[in-house]
Amino acid sequence: MTSAVETSIQATSPLFTVSVGAEAAASAADAAAAGAEAVFGVILGTGCGGGIVADGKVLRGRNRIAGEWGHTPLPWPRDDERPGPLCWCGHHNCLETLIAGPALALDEHKMTLFDGRD
Repeated sequence: MTSAVETSIQATSPLFTVSVGAEAAASAADAAAAGAEAVFGVILGTGCGGGIVADGKVLRGRNRIAGEWGHTPLPWPRDDERPGPLCWCGHHNCLETLIAGPALALDEHKMTLFDGRD
């Protein structure tokens, strides 16, 4: 039996099933976004990314990365934000290096360092 999600997204690639596109498709088919014409699903964890569903179909884009916004650079960085954190992709100031789980943990650690005073 084919699930509503499989039917609505017409998955054709094993790679697709592990992408955030699957989460967005599930939301569009059976969850909070059921019936919406367009859905942008966001995942924040050790990285960050997104999936786009329009008219019940996952948008993949020419390079199969539509909706993957984690490696978009911080727009209009201030001078004190340059060059910014180095990302594993080799670029600086990718949004993933600023808002994903490891970045948030590092920020929290920096803000709560014990300085030896009582």
